[in-house]
Amino acid sequence: MSSHKGDFSATDYEFQISRDISTFLWHNGGMRFLTLLAWCSYFFVIVSFAYINAFEFFSPSQPKHLYFFILFAFNASFYISYALESFQIFFNILSCFCLALYIFRIRLFTPTFWQHVFILRCIFDLIGHSYEMNYFLAYYNTSILFFWILIGTAILTYIPSYFACFEYAFGNRVLFDSAKKIKKS
Repeated sequence: MSSHKGDFSATDYEFQISRDISTFLWHNGGMRFLTLLAWCSYFFVIVSFAYINAFEFFSPSQPKHLYFFILFAFNASFYISYALESFQIFFNILSCFCLALYIFRIRLFTPTFWQHVFILRCIFDLIGHSYEMNYFLAYYNTSILFFWILIGTAILTYIPSYFACFEYAFGNRVLFDSAKKIKKS
């Protein structure tokens, strides 16, 4: 680097570019290739789960759609479970975007937005599964061992997604703030 303020050399320019790129990617570089490959593979699994869940909910030929249709026939108050399920699907799809942004180290919107998305995803994942709860209850009454295997598999499958979304929303506030300061200067 040169000692004069107005004098820029090629190394100063290269340093500025690398600093801008590293702030865009949050840290000094992207993921290693194998880590990126594992996260991308996991991303496609989670996206396929989200797609299947949405397809089963909205497609009239699927049992999940029929389940809610039958609920509406009994009582109009069952629209609440339909609304909860639809919000759960919406936040699940939105968390797929969050996961992609985490994997490719892209900043979009503010951390506060993603924090709200993460919290709402957690809430609707807990209360927005009336069809699945009945499904699990049927397995619980049939085979307790299979029920616990199914519950454990379902939980373990989504742990990395929750970790990535949590890290994207809550773990990078300092990096978002430091990127804003660099862009202003």
